[in-house]
Amino acid sequence: RSIEAFLHVKVAGKDPSLLDYAEKGTTMAVEATGLKFDAANSAQVDIISARGVRSMLEKVGAKAKPYVIVQVADKDGTIKDGSRFVTEAANDCEKAEYNHSMHVAGCNVGDALVFTVKDKDIGDDSTAQDLANALLGKVTLSADLVKSGFLGELQLEQAGYNVQAFLKVKVEGRDPNPADLAWMAQAMAADAAGGKPALRHSVKVEIMDAHGLRNADFMGTSEPYCMV
Repeated sequence: RSIEAFLHVKVAGKDPSLLDYAEKGTTMAVEATGLKFDAANSAQVDIISARGVRSMLEKVGAKAKPYVIVQVADKDGTIKDGSRFVTEAANDCEKAEYNHSMHVAGCNVGDALVFTVKDKDIGDDSTAQDLANALLGKVTLSADLVKSGFLGELQLEQAGYNVQAFLKVKVEGRDPNPADLAWMAQAMAADAAGGKPALRHSVKVEIMDAHGLRNADFMGTSEPYCMV
C-alpha cells in the first residue's frame, strides 16, 4: 500500500526580503483559518470515480478490482523517476468509487499527469506488481490542463475493444489565471448540482460515415472503425 506522509514545518528566513515577509504573512493568514497551504512543486489531485471499466475475469465469474496509478510526465512525455501515487482498489469495476485525495509531488508547471487504471491482483503494492497487473485503461491530462485546473471525466484509452470507460478526476491548477479560477468555480457548482462541468480545450466531433474503403481482411470482411 502506498503511504502519503507529511511533515509540517516553519522556517524563519536567514535574510528575507520584503516580498518574503509578505508571502510569509499570506501563508500564516491562510493556515490560521485552518486551510492547508499547497506544497511547492506538487499537484493536488482527487481521484473521484471510474465507470465502464471492463472486467478481465468475467468469463470465470469474477470481477476486476481496479485501482488508479498517478504519475508525472515531463514535457517530453517521460515519466519522472520515482513518480508513483496509487489509490486503493475498488470492488466495482462498472462504477468504481474512490474519492481519494493526494498531493502528487514533483509536478511543476509544464508537466502532464498520467492516469493508469489496472486490475489489482494478488501481490504486494509495488511498481513490479503494477507491471504484472492487467491494464484496464490509460489517459494523460495535458500540461495545459494541469496548469489551469480540471474537473470532469477523462475517456480511457487502451480500455479494450468496443469499451468506453471513463475516469473522473479533479486537479487544482498549478498556475491558474482568473479565467481558469472562474471556470473551476462554475465546474464545481455544476458538479455539486449533479450536472457535468463544461469541457475545456475540446471540440465536438461527429463521425458520420465512410465509403470506398478497401477490404483489409484476407478472409472475410473488414470491420472499420475511426480514431480521432
